[in-house]
Amino acid sequence: MPITKHGWELHVQRLGIQKKGGLTRTYGVYQVYINGVAQKYLSGHICETVGPGDNSKKDNGKRVEAKTYPLWTQFGQTYCTIDYSEDLQTPGEVHMPGILLGDTAKRTAILIHPGHPPRLYRSSVGCFNPTKPLNSKDVMDFWDSRTRVIALIDSLKAFAPSAFLHKVSTRIAGATVMVEGEPMHVLPDVMSAEAVLASLSAPPAATASPTPFTQIDLLSKTLGALGLSGQSIAKLNVNYLDSTSLASVNVDFHPTTAAASSAAVTNKELKLGEKVPNQSEVSVCGPITGKIKRGDSGFAALVKILSDDIVFKDEEGTGADRMMSARLRDGLDRLAAQVGIEWPDVKLRVTEAWDENNEHHGASLHYEGRAADLTTSPRDGDKLGRLGKLAVDAGLDWVFFENSAHIHVSVKR
Repeated sequence: MPITKHGWELHVQRLGIQKKGGLTRTYGVYQVYINGVAQKYLSGHICETVGPGDNSKKDNGKRVEAKTYPLWTQFGQTYCTIDYSEDLQTPGEVHMPGILLGDTAKRTAILIHPGHPPRLYRSSVGCFNPTKPLNSKDVMDFWDSRTRVIALIDSLKAFAPSAFLHKVSTRIAGATVMVEGEPMHVLPDVMSAEAVLASLSAPPAATASPTPFTQIDLLSKTLGALGLSGQSIAKLNVNYLDSTSLASVNVDFHPTTAAASSAAVTNKELKLGEKVPNQSEVSVCGPITGKIKRGDSGFAALVKILSDDIVFKDEEGTGADRMMSARLRDGLDRLAAQVGIEWPDVKLRVTEAWDENNEHHGASLHYEGRAADLTTSPRDGDKLGRLGKLAVDAGLDWVFFENSAHIHVSVKR
């Protein structure tokens, strides 16, 4: 089921079944595309109830059928798309963030929502729970799953803001979920990417009545094994000799995963006053078009970052430092992950992001939520040079070791 390359599309590829004692779930991967372009950091893994998919009976306990569904905003007793709970201390505090699937026949309230207590192995009957990579014995992490759902909501809001004007369930124009596959086989657990690739290239064990795999079978097994590797995949290229023979698998792993930590960490750091790239901020990121103020149309395009991996100074006490463009949010999420790899007991700290109090020069990108000033938490001036290099590695468009107090980063529109 290929994507149409039109609008906002969430592609869910089911990989197989995971089991832990008497617990079962369908396990898969997801990727968001906007007009055919993969959104690099709107991807991950996903859990559902077991199949086969069936929309013909209400509350039948099965996963939904593999097909394309339109998306709607959701407002119920437990989940909602707007004004969900911002309680960052109580896992599962209602309302939790959620998005509604439409056209599900006799099935109702089929949502994309976080995996939450008390059922963190699988938190729904028919719904989708986004997650980080899981082995069959693992339970979901509520805060990780919640962050992923919010990222989807923020992307949808930026794509179709008119659907988010009122707290009434509204069709999100141009937004769909494409669910692919009805696998019922149990997925094997693997320990590393190397073991995955070795198992995929090894010849199959002899059986009394061998049944050849089709290309679809092989692709499903490939995705399933890699999905269980515990590492986030940026690019996957699978080549087949014929309908039953696998030729090669080439994998590029995301640089923020544990697999990258052993190879990517270096001693390089920025020097005080260094800029990357060595150009003016305006030439790299573009000038501002105007100062964004609360309540105007530009403010509606900002997103609120709620990551537990980032500390916010918030000296204004208004939460302004949590508001920023979606591109900056994505970059800081990547940087926070790299900070955690570099220094396990340290977090990324944002001292300034969106500025609504005119505290910067007149053309500052802070006024559009496209710039942030960063330190570590706990603060350590000796780490700033390395933090700057990590910001470059995380893909922030412009990084400046501005002074001995912080690193300044900014992004394009």
